Amino acid sequence: MGMEASERDLSGTVIALHGIPPHPLHMAGMIPPNALKELQQATEGTAPVHVQISLHMENGKLRVEGRVTGVVSLICPRCLNRFEQPLLAEVEREYVAGKDPANLTRESEMVDDIVHLADGIFSVKRMAEEEMILALPMIPLCRDDCRGLCTVCGADLSRNPCSCAPPPDDGPFAALKKLKGG
Repeated sequence: MGMEASERDLSGTVIALHGIPPHPLHMAGMIPPNALKELQQATEGTAPVHVQISLHMENGKLRVEGRVTGVVSLICPRCLNRFEQPLLAEVEREYVAGKDPANLTRESEMVDDIVHLADGIFSVKRMAEEEMILALPMIPLCRDDCRGLCTVCGADLSRNPCSCAPPPDDGPFAALKKLKGG
């Protein structure tokens, strides 16, 4: 997975909301893995994250639309194997300068899904990293039909089945099975 020489590093790209021109801005580039500290902590590794977004001001709000893509390494909780997971996030967010009113008073109610930027600075890296973290699967399976590991011998049941006897069924419904006869 090589980076194209023409791909611009957007990790340091920040824009003051008050400095955005009235016409749309288009950005395309990547964020290198070493700049994605939170994503690195949530995964076993990551490739560069690719960003293609448009920004424009609309009614005093910065509207960001586009996509963020990347590939991360994860560990399957069933078989404990590392695997590569492509991620895609379709971005459609609005940003405003200032503190979030929902955090200021208890009477405030969240009406819009708007990101408040206390410092009034939009960071491409921060947005891309948040989108990638939100795109991570809740249960990162290497494949949908992963059978996991044998609880007796530890064999990877998806690769080579073992001949171990199944463990005794002593779960909460085991007594009901005996009543049913099977």
